[in-house]
Amino acid sequence: MSDVKLNAIAAMCDQNKGIGIKNQLPWSISEDAEYFLKVVKTTANKSKINAVIIGTNTWKSIPVQERPISPCLNVIISSKETNESLEYSQSADPKKILISRSINEAMIIIREKYSNTVESIYAIGGTRIYKEAMDSKFFNRFYLTRIFGSFNCDTFIEPKNFLDGFKKVDTSNLEKEEKMFNVTLNMLKSDPITGVSYIFEVYEKI
Repeated sequence: MSDVKLNAIAAMCDQNKGIGIKNQLPWSISEDAEYFLKVVKTTANKSKINAVIIGTNTWKSIPVQERPISPCLNVIISSKETNESLEYSQSADPKKILISRSINEAMIIIREKYSNTVESIYAIGGTRIYKEAMDSKFFNRFYLTRIFGSFNCDTFIEPKNFLDGFKKVDTSNLEKEEKMFNVTLNMLKSDPITGVSYIFEVYEKI
């Protein structure tokens, strides 16, 4: 069985641990949107792809014409959806879309059946998906964009003290990631249009 790792990636309001409002992002940060796509799409081995694990609400928050996230293997966690009920782009490859009842079930399927094609796995939301990922024995890293400021949110990463179980990775140990994703980590930045301050950080489970 492959030892492919499970990670998570999210942008989170540092003040209240919020990640969304009405199934949308509460802020607009162009570099964060680009960073998200770089992380989930980039592989060190160019012959492989990554997998993303998505809750149904997060899946529906993506514009139909951009579903699934390509070239990734998209795994939707749901007990109700079927391949026939899911809406996605007409040009999509149905083989890149799977439905699973839980993250652990999805991990077993990916590690057993896609070990030759999948390099890394990223949980991308929402709340239940993040919690289930962090609770998984397979969990490795959290790629977290901390957003500074006051934002009204109705969706949060739970529990609020989840970072107590993690340690932040030092910049000296992130040279490979900075080069692969073409990004500067652990440095406070400000969006040139909205003025929102943010920082890209990486956490590992203790």
